[in-house]
Amino acid sequence: MRLFSKNTMNTSTKKQGQIVEIPRDSHHYALKKNDFLSKRGELEYHSSPLAYNLFDGILIGGHYGMDEFRIGQRKGLNISGKDKPVYVIKIDKEENRLFVGAGDDHPGLYQKVFFFPNEKITGFSDLDLHEDSGLKVIAKHNTFSSSALLYRYKDGIFLEFEKPTKIFQNNAEITIFKDSTLIGKLIFN
Repeated sequence: MRLFSKNTMNTSTKKQGQIVEIPRDSHHYALKKNDFLSKRGELEYHSSPLAYNLFDGILIGGHYGMDEFRIGQRKGLNISGKDKPVYVIKIDKEENRLFVGAGDDHPGLYQKVFFFPNEKITGFSDLDLHEDSGLKVIAKHNTFSSSALLYRYKDGIFLEFEKPTKIFQNNAEITIFKDSTLIGKLIFN
């Protein structure tokens, strides 16, 4: 089965990959109740990226080159015939596979907790936090502003939003405010 004509792109340097659609009712999005031994364990669990595989969805197309795609991208996927626009929700470079979801409200585009390692943190030097108690902050990125709890640990910072937030693009800068005072910046990896 040929997914693209040879005239579409120079395929001699790029390896063909797969595009897999993950349904919105996938088991990955079912609410899970876990008994966590610590707040850190809960934050790690909820900030871990989902691990999709080929058998979690439906093969709907192909691509030539992972470097041209980003999380949240809608255009340039060459997918038609869908009721809702299709968005990239995960990029698996190791398997050369894109995972997509239909609709901008697809649960694969959202996450409630994010982790930022120390090398992606600027500021926060005056914070005196106990590890498992969160600091109420406002997180801002481009046009959105949202309340969150900030947890500082030796290896980085977790942000836990009140409600699920769209997954950030790599190298997105998130500014953090406490009582309208800028206290630091985080770079999403």
